[in-house]
Amino acid sequence: MRGQMIRPLQSVGCYVPGGRYPLPSTLLMTVIPAQVAGVERIVVVSPQPRPETLAAAALLGVKEFIGLVARKRCGASVRDEVGSAVNKIVGPGNL
Repeated sequence: MRGQMIRPLQSVGCYVPGGRYPLPSTLLMTVIPAQVAGVERIVVVSPQPRPETLAAAALLGVKEFIGLVARKRCGASVRDEVGSAVNKIVGPGNL
């Protein structure tokens, strides 16, 4: 039998930039495809989550959201909060 078997990843980390200009569109462009693909665990990470980004995450039903600034102030690491690694990290960036 020829063909291909397509299986969703088990987990994805979605990086959403924060700062002066919030980019909730980045959250939408990374979370929605993961949801449509059937990814079981979606973790959103943002250095400075803005209200617009948090609202978009709530509308999409995101269960895991990590704000790095708040975690750093509390002395927790991202690894402590996430618990385990994700299969793929998506979002904007460069080298």
